[in-house]
Amino acid sequence: LDDQGNPDSKKSLTSHLASGTPGSVAGFSLALEKYGTMPLNKVIRPAIKLAEEGFIVNDALADDLKTYGSEVIPQHENSKAIFWKNGEPLKKGDRLVQKNLGKSLELIA
Repeated sequence: LDDQGNPDSKKSLTSHLASGTPGSVAGFSLALEKYGTMPLNKVIRPAIKLAEEGFIVNDALADDLKTYGSEVIPQHENSKAIFWKNGEPLKKGDRLVQKNLGKSLELIA
């Protein structure tokens, strides 16, 4: 909320308040338990690998980082460490790696 107690939509997009929904992991686990055919650690393994090893940035992501990320990302050092290289947004052909996400997913698995 802002100083007057009104919703501040910018904070929900560009701050720590934009980081996920409480209960998501529990909800995913319950859905997997009820309807899944594999254990969580097996289901999440490809995501861990992708986060740790990264992937090559394509045109669409490079364009989005340049267009939308240039406004928000520079304000957040942790985001810059992931989505920027040499002071500018990642470009097509760069590798996007998220080691901390991989560690978080390992803890969930």
